Amino acid sequence: MGACIVRGASVLKYDILIKSGHIVDGTGNPSTVMDVGIANGKVRGMGRSLSGDAGKVIDATGAVVCLGFIDLHNHTDLAALAYPRCESHIMQGITTSVVGNCGLAMAPINPEKLMLLQEYLAPFLPKGFDWGWNWRSAEEYWARIESQGSSMNMVAFFATLLRASPIRNPTRGPRKNPNTPRNLNTASNLTRGPRTTLSPNPFK
Repeated sequence: MGACIVRGASVLKYDILIKSGHIVDGTGNPSTVMDVGIANGKVRGMGRSLSGDAGKVIDATGAVVCLGFIDLHNHTDLAALAYPRCESHIMQGITTSVVGNCGLAMAPINPEKLMLLQEYLAPFLPKGFDWGWNWRSAEEYWARIESQGSSMNMVAFFATLLRASPIRNPTRGPRKNPNTPRNLNTASNLTRGPRTTLSPNPFK
């Protein structure tokens, strides 16, 4: 849980000191009542009676202190620019989201098919926010989120197993249009990149 574990009455300077919570560490062991000291965004101390100055002290008596949960199926990436604090997840204890599910993704973008992509994603996007749509690749979209900041850790499912829709929509659109050599070439180019791999269909 941290780079440095300090037990007993060791003295450290903490940004946050959580006192007397039931620690559940994810190992399957029974919970244990302990204190947790946090400094520079990392757990720096755990013990039954940690002492030392702290910028904030939280009395967690009767509460559970645990690692953040991982949500394996959500669409945080569709709203992260509009809601960078991601309150709907953070307030449930979720700190990591696996995104890009269901073939829904904000990238890649083909400028010629941008209106089709916007129409396809419209039911899932927060209303009244100016997205800008000034990215093209998945790398550029993630750079946009990183530059703005987000309270969530996000793992891009479509960056390791690229779904059909983010490739189909920028090339031939969501409708049943026939493929053309130009469409296939565009789709091939969209699957290239350091974070992009098109997996073969295992059910074919």
